[in-house]
Amino acid sequence: KIEVFDTSGRIVWDTATQNVSTNGIIVVDWNLCGNGGHSLTPGIYLYRCTIVFDEGTRRTASDKLIIISD
Repeated sequence: KIEVFDTSGRIVWDTATQNVSTNGIIVVDWNLCGNGGHSLTPGIYLYRCTIVFDEGTRRTASDKLIIISD
């Protein structure tokens, strides 16, 4: 599961995928729009990725994401 938050802590976009990769890389397409379909404004966002393995082990990573205008 991938969740993207604004700086107030609100989820602006999230997705869950069942894709499994043999090389450890999972690619998720995202058009930089929020869950409501609107384009996210340039700025700093936070993201959290959670992976659940077959045996139930859960790994979570989070960091900053910067959206810039073109």
